[in-house]
Amino acid sequence: MVVIKHNNIYIFAVHPNFVAYIEIKIINGRQYKYLRKSVRKGNKVVHKTVKYLGPVHPKNKKRK
Repeated sequence: MVVIKHNNIYIFAVHPNFVAYIEIKIINGRQYKYLRKSVRKGNKVVHKTVKYLGPVHPKNKKRK
């Protein structure tokens, strides 16, 4: 497993056919994490969102 940080993207798994990574998007000033993967189809690389992982800094934290 390889972890590489590039801007707001954390690449955490490398496979011969695809690359999975966590991308941080900024929407309305807040940061959100998405699990994405890149798959090669012929000569093109297609990026797909696999799962929404939630906000980077949750606004409302759970209390015990």
